[in-house]
Amino acid sequence: MDATEIKKLKERVEKIRLQNNEKTDTEIAVEGGQTNTGRSSAQTSKTANTDPGKPKSRVYGSDLFGSGSLTFEPNMRMATPKNYIIGPDDELLIDITGDNEASYKPRVSPEGTISIEYIGRISVAGLTIEQATNKIRSAMSGTYPAMRSGRTQVAVNLGNIRSIKVIITGRSPNQALIRCRPWPAFIMPYMLQGPNENGSFRNIQVIRNNQVIATVDVYDFLVNGTQPENIRLQDQDVIHIPIYQIRVDVTGEVKRPAIYEIRADESLADVLKYAGGFSEMAYKARVKVFQNTPTEKR
Repeated sequence: MDATEIKKLKERVEKIRLQNNEKTDTEIAVEGGQTNTGRSSAQTSKTANTDPGKPKSRVYGSDLFGSGSLTFEPNMRMATPKNYIIGPDDELLIDITGDNEASYKPRVSPEGTISIEYIGRISVAGLTIEQATNKIRSAMSGTYPAMRSGRTQVAVNLGNIRSIKVIITGRSPNQALIRCRPWPAFIMPYMLQGPNENGSFRNIQVIRNNQVIATVDVYDFLVNGTQPENIRLQDQDVIHIPIYQIRVDVTGEVKRPAIYEIRADESLADVLKYAGGFSEMAYKARVKVFQNTPTEKR
């Protein structure tokens, strides 16, 4: 092609890119084995965005946050987890059964103590339910001697759970100081409607005392159904959603065409795994990879 034709072609490509709001770093197109529609990756993206049966954003995971059909709020009617950390404003349910019968509903004070009739004050803040039960049993054994022989038992559970303050920063639709329950860190992104268009799904950080104590990767749940970084939030924790670093747009004959966020140590095989693998129509010997370099699309 002569220089004039090349210039016209570049102008046409740039126009198409602007029309389709093309932002991804890499595109992978998998062609079909029996039919070839001749559509470019940009045309495929445009079709996907205008299809009313698909989510507005093509970023993988966005439909989960925007659907409104899922809730990850903990079931408050389940048995109290033994590793739950007690804090101020929690209400405890203390039931004494056996030779002695009594029930108490003390609330944890700002100083971290509870007050029980005939027993006095007991410091429980910072303890798990299991540790608090042992401490309460020990304190009560003087008033209820039958506890030493096992003829009287004590059970400690949670009544009303306290609320905590969590700070939200970064690429989230809700950046604020919010009140919530001491939920596991993994479910917090769902309560926030997820990362925004430029937010990371793979590197959501939980910051406590100015240190990153956990990194939540939403793909662990979406792809594998696991929640490895399921730590429980504490008062004044910070949930930080940074900007994504690398995204790949997968179109064509794969089972789940979408835009995927990848880590620097991941490969084409990982991207295809996220995309669900090849469809039955895929021609596996011909996979096109388009990459944006500093000067051109290659």
